[in-house]
Parts: sequence; C-alpha cells; structure tokens
Amino acid sequence: MIASVPDAPVERGLAAPGLLAHVAISKYDDHQPLYRVTERFTREKVPIARSTLGDWVEQVADLLRPIADAMAKASIEAHRIHTDDTGIPILETGKTHKGHVWVYVADDDYVVFRYTERRKGDGPREFLRGYKGYVQADAANLYDRLFGDGGGSATEVGCWAHARRRFYDAQLTDKERALVGIGFIKKLYEADDVVAKLPPSRRTDERRRLTSPVLDGFKAWLDAEQLTVLPQAPIADAIGYTRNQWDALTRFLDDGRLKLVNNSAERQLRRVAVGRKNWLFAGSDAGAERACVIYSLLATCKLHGVNSFDYLRDVLVRVGSHPARDVLALNPKAWKQARQNVDASHRAAS
Repeated sequence: MIASVPDAPVERGLAAPGLLAHVAISKYDDHQPLYRVTERFTREKVPIARSTLGDWVEQVADLLRPIADAMAKASIEAHRIHTDDTGIPILETGKTHKGHVWVYVADDDYVVFRYTERRKGDGPREFLRGYKGYVQADAANLYDRLFGDGGGSATEVGCWAHARRRFYDAQLTDKERALVGIGFIKKLYEADDVVAKLPPSRRTDERRRLTSPVLDGFKAWLDAEQLTVLPQAPIADAIGYTRNQWDALTRFLDDGRLKLVNNSAERQLRRVAVGRKNWLFAGSDAGAERACVIYSLLATCKLHGVNSFDYLRDVLVRVGSHPARDVLALNPKAWKQARQNVDASHRAAS
C-alpha cells in the first residue's frame, strides 16, 4: 500500500513543510540573509532563486499569523508582561527609514513581537488596551499612559537593571558613590536569588523580609546624596533616576511573581539585534511585520524548549485546516503539552 502524500502548506506549492521551516529558521533563528541561504543551496546543487525564498517566507508568515495573533490576544490575560523595543532599518527607494520592533513577554507563556513605523506610545497602548496586570518596562515617557496616572489600567513595575546601568556608567566620574549604589542593588539581587529557590507561596513574604532593610538604607542614602552631588554629574542622573522611579522599582515587594529586572524582554530583542547585523534592513514595512510573526513563534519555541524545526514542520501543515476558534492550541506551549500527552498515552498503553 502506498502512503498518502501529506498536504502541502501552500496550495499548489512545491515546497514541503520541512523545507519551508528550514528557510524560515535559517533567516530568523540563524540570522542568515536569504542570499546566503541561496548560496548554500546552490553549493548543495539545489539552486533556488532568492525571490522564491522570499515568497516562501511571506507564505510562512501568512500561515503563522493567526497563531501569533491568538497569542497576542491571550497575553492580555497574563499576570505580568515584560516589554521593550528596538529600532530596525526599513528599505525605501535609495535610502532607509527607522521602524521599531516591540516585544511582549507574557508571563512564561508567550513571546509576541509587533512592528510599528514609529517609536510612539500608540504601539504598546494598542497591544495592551484594557490590560489590568503588571507591565515591566523602562521608564520612557511613551509608556506613561498605560498606567493609572496616565489613564491606563496597568500597574508599572520598574527595572533595577536600568538603575544599576546608570550607577555603572557613573563610575568614570564618581567611583566611590557609584560603587555604593551598585552595592545596594547587588544586595537586592542576592536576596532575590534566595527567594527564587523557595516555594511560590513563601516568596512574597520572604522577599519583603530580606529586601526591605536594604531598600530603607538605599533610599536614605539616595536622599542624602541627592543634596550634595553636582546636578549635571552622571551620579546625579543615577541617583535622580532611582529616586524618581522608586515606587515602580519597589513594586516587586507587592508580589513574589514579579521580577526585579526586565531582562526577559531585553534577551528576546537580541534576536532582532543579531539579525539586523546580518541582513542590515527589512525590505519593507510589510516585511518587518512578517518578521515579527515568525519571531513570535520561534521565540516562544525557545522559551519552552521546543525544537523549532519540528514545530514548524508540523504546524505549517495543520494550521490551514485547524478551526480558527481554537488556533491558540497550535502555539508552541500547547503544542509541546499535546505531544507530551500523546507520548504519555502511548507509554501507558504499551
């Protein structure tokens, strides 16, 4: 008996799902420009035009978009969301303009990338419309309208890594004070390392117990030093930033599930930064949007330890016929759980 041929992801397309997955991963996980992918295929005696690869990437993004959109919608139910952004050059006739890629890390469930043509607050406000949880970001003014004082319903969480960076930079001109500030922040990190090893039910109370004395001492030192430093000095900037952001920076005391730093969002943006060094620019605004769709799925795969090739090869075939109302079931976290359930059933039956 001859096995039936599996459905092709693209109607009347010649590329099998494994090949489509390979091309998408080469560009967005391995950060290879498509002309390099073309050169590699040519060396392997499989010549494929770069324009064909570009068409395949577009088709992959179109197929995956419903899953990425479902992840974005589900993210609004998260307890906390980490966000950050970075610039990306967009090709125009004879020049480039600067667009922006935003990342939203919803709890430990989803990573969603979004593109906007400009770096304005409209992007995060649209994505987080109606969100009532915690948002951890840098202290840029464009986020202000997300929070209570700006008319939003989210709660701001500050990032101690941003505060520490200012003290680190201030070492060049005022090493003694800068090291004191870094020392206080180091004590917060050390306390949080202890808390992270505890059961979730104990983390909030233990975090308060360990860090409150450190915060009290740090705040008293900041208030005293603010009166003596030169206003334009880097150490004044570090002290002023920390004092101005104090409520947001100490929000982690409210809930043991909150993080001291926004590193999870910054780490996710590295894939954009590394890719940018290799492919230099996106071909269009639409191309940047497609990149964000694929980034969302690949980053969420990595978050959950899912083999991105296995995932894409399977989902690219299934998503076209999957019920639209249940497309979230194809996200990497749910896909991994479904695989584990099937494996468990097979073991139980054997």
